[in-house]
Amino acid sequence: MHIAFAYERQPVETKCWLGVDRGIYNLVSLCVVDEDGRILFRENVDGRGLRFVQQKEEWRQRTIQQRGKRYRSATRRALADEAVHYAANRIVAVAAAHKAQVILEELKNLKNTSGKRGRSNFNRLLTRAQYGKLEKFLSYKLALEGLPRFQTVAAAGTSQTCPDCGLRSPENRKKTPVTDGFDMSRFCCVGCGFADDADLNAARILGQKKMWREQLPVKLKKNYEREMPPEHAFACFLRDRAERRGNGPDTFRGRTLGQKPDHAG
Repeated sequence: MHIAFAYERQPVETKCWLGVDRGIYNLVSLCVVDEDGRILFRENVDGRGLRFVQQKEEWRQRTIQQRGKRYRSATRRALADEAVHYAANRIVAVAAAHKAQVILEELKNLKNTSGKRGRSNFNRLLTRAQYGKLEKFLSYKLALEGLPRFQTVAAAGTSQTCPDCGLRSPENRKKTPVTDGFDMSRFCCVGCGFADDADLNAARILGQKKMWREQLPVKLKKNYEREMPPEHAFACFLRDRAERRGNGPDTFRGRTLGQKPDHAG
């Protein structure tokens, strides 16, 4: 017997933005910001445990296939699905606590099932289908809390952009060689010296990027970022918000350009 229940929730009016960045070592990184880009809450949801179990399962798969046998197991997918549910629940809990609009990065290429896709640790941590499931889970879980549906914004440059001076550069997030590859966990702006956790900073920039898009004149809303007039550029928006919270280009917490900060703000 199937019984359907109807839930009626009073719509929640959002007051801030929750950027959600998806990565390799952190399953998701969350950052809640206000209209000035000030951090209200942030958190990394570790994905290394999932990746470790997946690697063990991949080793088992290779071993079985090398013996000429067919690999039959849904373990890897089941583990990823469980992680997706956990991530979705955490996102909704944070959004509900802060009455925040959820912002996801638009990853069309990752979810696209047509054409050939390069293999990488990022692509293998959660598959295309599981990224689609995260969005599906969020759609109904947010609705159950009375929160609006998640919104998306282009992910390009969010991991390389400084929230203080607006500089976007690959040098802001350098690759550091480690025993098993490269470490890119730190963000350090080569322009003003702002430093932070790279994934948390990317989540912060995602929230601010959507905020910037929303306040643009109607005629510019569909323009690519590179097509924006200088006075409406994303970097200009970030510098303006930094000035509002006392971290503008003329102050930088009392630092000169290139000086390292004592802490991230």
